[in-house]
Amino acid sequence: MNIPHRPKNASDFDHWQTARTRLKTKLPRHQAAAAYAAQTAMGEADRDAVIEATTGNFGSPLPPLIDVQDEARWWVQLASQKELKAYCALSFLQMTRQDRRAFLKWAKANG
Repeated sequence: MNIPHRPKNASDFDHWQTARTRLKTKLPRHQAAAAYAAQTAMGEADRDAVIEATTGNFGSPLPPLIDVQDEARWWVQLASQKELKAYCALSFLQMTRQDRRAFLKWAKANG
């Protein structure tokens, strides 16, 4: 496939914006396939960086309204890797020693 206004490199933002516009207007049925192909071609760190740059971080979890586990399960599906790591590390540090030991035992068994 010949893309007439192909970006010269990944940092050439204007060219990528033009390619985005062309994909949006000329090839709407191929958008999902192109996005999937681009994501699967990237490494995990690059994929996370692109997702974070285009969607932003999800933000901090909201206070649980009904069930803490359900709220946490919902939030972790939407949070970025950066957010997950930060909340996990800081939550762990706030636990009592007994809870830390129990958590580490659980993580080894389920990890």
